[in-house]
Amino acid sequence: MGKVEPPATKRRVLLADDLPEIRLVMRLLLEADGEVEVVGEAGDAAETVRLARELQPDAVLLDLRLPDMSGLEAVPLIREAAPGVVVLVLSALPPAEVILEAQALGVAYVRKPEFRRAARLLESMAGGG
Repeated sequence: MGKVEPPATKRRVLLADDLPEIRLVMRLLLEADGEVEVVGEAGDAAETVRLARELQPDAVLLDLRLPDMSGLEAVPLIREAAPGVVVLVLSALPPAEVILEAQALGVAYVRKPEFRRAARLLESMAGGG
């Protein structure tokens, strides 16, 4: 009889964007390949931190501009709530200072128009193949 491989573990992702429509599109794109499970959605930074603490996701896809604070300001709070979490910051804007600040925090920056790249970054940052 052939060797039976255990099912691959899906990457557990928390989405954070103030627009529900954007979260829906991100969910559909991420879950399309079957390797990602969106375990929660948040519309602001406070909810993102609460859900990160509660759900302990593998990764957080975080909008740069949230109603209560910037995504970059939320990064340390998210990491405190969920140690070891991979954070990808998303924005429609590509300003150089944001990219440098994101890199200084140790997070990847992905422009929303290039969102499909986020799934590949998520996998590589989490040590996937």
